Amino acid sequence: MLPDKAIRCHRTGFQETCFKCVTEHGCRLWKLLRVSADRESGQVLTELYDCADAHAHTLMVNMLGRQDTTSASVDALRKEVVQANDVGMASSLAGINAQMRRLTDEGQMALPFQSQKLIGSAPAPSSGDN
Repeated sequence: MLPDKAIRCHRTGFQETCFKCVTEHGCRLWKLLRVSADRESGQVLTELYDCADAHAHTLMVNMLGRQDTTSASVDALRKEVVQANDVGMASSLAGINAQMRRLTDEGQMALPFQSQKLIGSAPAPSSGDN
């Protein structure tokens, strides 16, 4: 498919026709553009030959749609990683607390303060620090 012989190329300052640029000079902007496709089957619904500059807006909108999809996927992955990290951290802290409690109960370790929650608790103020 070739361009209309009456259309002039904006890249040549409208001195040459697009037809001449494509046929004689092999214009690299004359492309087969797949305007839309069925997302489920991947089948192309609309195809046309045209100057890539004429469809820059359409192509940018398409890229932005893909970027939104990518951003949503990255955000979902981030949420999964944060959740897994929170679960792992809580499990680790619970294990450390249990081990410290066991050691203090057995008398193998003495703490300067007693607390129900050993990690993450502020130390109880001592009576001689005034």
